[in-house]
Amino acid sequence: MNQKIRVIPMGGLSNVTKNMYAYEYWEEGVLKDILIVDCGVGFLSELETLGVDFVIPDVTYFKDKTNLIRALLITHGHDDHIGAVPYIIPQLKFPPIYAPKLAALLIESKLSELEMRGVNIKQIEYRTDYTFGAFKVRWIHMTHSIPDTTHIFIQSPVGNVYHGSDFKFDLTPLYTTPPDFQEISRASTLGVDLMLSDALGAEREGFTLSERIVGKTFQDEMQQTKGRFFMTTFASNISRVRQCVDAALLHGRKVCFLGRSMKRNMEIAFTEGYIPKYNNLIIDEKEVKRYPPNKVCVILTGSQGEFGAALDKVASRRHAFVRIEKSDRVFFSSDPIPGNEIHVQELIETIIEQGAEVIYTAIRDQLHASGHGSQEDHKLLTRLVKPRYVMPIGTTIKHSRAYANIMNQLGYRDEDIHMMHDGEPLVLEKGKVSRENKIPLKEMLVDGSSIGDVGTTIINERRSLGKEGVLLVVIDGSAVSLESRGFIFYEKTLFKKIESMVLDLLKKYQNREELKKAIENQLGGFIYSQIQRNPVILSIIK
Repeated sequence: MNQKIRVIPMGGLSNVTKNMYAYEYWEEGVLKDILIVDCGVGFLSELETLGVDFVIPDVTYFKDKTNLIRALLITHGHDDHIGAVPYIIPQLKFPPIYAPKLAALLIESKLSELEMRGVNIKQIEYRTDYTFGAFKVRWIHMTHSIPDTTHIFIQSPVGNVYHGSDFKFDLTPLYTTPPDFQEISRASTLGVDLMLSDALGAEREGFTLSERIVGKTFQDEMQQTKGRFFMTTFASNISRVRQCVDAALLHGRKVCFLGRSMKRNMEIAFTEGYIPKYNNLIIDEKEVKRYPPNKVCVILTGSQGEFGAALDKVASRRHAFVRIEKSDRVFFSSDPIPGNEIHVQELIETIIEQGAEVIYTAIRDQLHASGHGSQEDHKLLTRLVKPRYVMPIGTTIKHSRAYANIMNQLGYRDEDIHMMHDGEPLVLEKGKVSRENKIPLKEMLVDGSSIGDVGTTIINERRSLGKEGVLLVVIDGSAVSLESRGFIFYEKTLFKKIESMVLDLLKKYQNREELKKAIENQLGGFIYSQIQRNPVILSIIK
């Protein structure tokens, strides 16, 4: 029988985030079953100031195949793996979602916030087989920087795939158990033809540090802080937040959470027991000023320099209740995602200007334990799983290359290592792998409640408006008036010349549309020749 599996990365191979992978089972040239693993958002920091919230995977390819999607499988609860669910699941016609407990709770919270009901979400059990068409699936407990992280073992009539999403081998994890080595070995015994592996930490030597080391750092830094202690990290890093809460309790500091996603996730963490409920410890942001600075710890979002996040508002003094003062200390407990480095550095400098001390990984050790395995973690996983072929995921080109170098050290040939691109299917057949032509994908930008409506033209217009400003030309009969917004303050000589040009064009063109076009074209060239600026020119003819 002619059978094959197609593994299609719908995201996660170009800029780390936006993770989504499709597994297709084909029989005699007919597509029979589809599994989708993860459904994350991507962060395009350069577009945040242009009104773009984030980017999501393009699932146009599935439009005529939704009846074949058996389930959406989730590996863990970080936003780059679950954040797009509310936007994507309706497009996929609401397949059931299977997820570990914390990820399931976070997805439910996101759906509830958008008043999206009726989605079938099931919390998975470990060491249990689930059948989806021709696929048999088993979740494996793994360690990362968030509780309830998993890998997924996918069996099929064609071959077996080990989906190794974000991980590190933390042998002394906090608040959870170590990786399930027995289940990893079981997958290896059954045979693994292809392993997809998180490769973001592949440039680092050694093993990645345990989460446990960060707790002691929190305690030491908090003890030395005379003012308020600010800690910023991802809202879903619940284990990290708990360590900071425990340090605050030890040093007699009240804890305030800032940021919508941080508050939402902490409500889940307290309700479900991921963080103990301490009496009289948590305060509202409106209460921060009531306490001495050395009795307050603020845990907030914005560690990636996101425009409009809680830390950005506090640092720029736009937050209604919380300010950064000279005796405060701001602690970045996360590394910048590749591409965000400039924005994080700009935010750090803004905070320093407020007089506070900023502590970040470039100047101090053990502020942050990465959730991603280093070189020895990758070697260990590969030796345990023993896959025939490997494929780096959740990565960038340079990290993929570093991962390939590790695999070469373990004896894998270049033809056994598949560095793919988003939309490029890797085909697994009996005894061999191959590639097929890329599926066309585009960036699906989310702007408020709008999905995919903001394209290149609108982005370029917003960029131009933000950079060059706008000149409004108002024509009322034979009178011409000019209004400038973000372009140039009233410059008498230049504006007189512009008004004169418009009056000449008014005599030349009788058709309104032709007149508008002439004004925009000729004024644009003239203004650039005078002051080397390209404002957006709009004309209103009354």
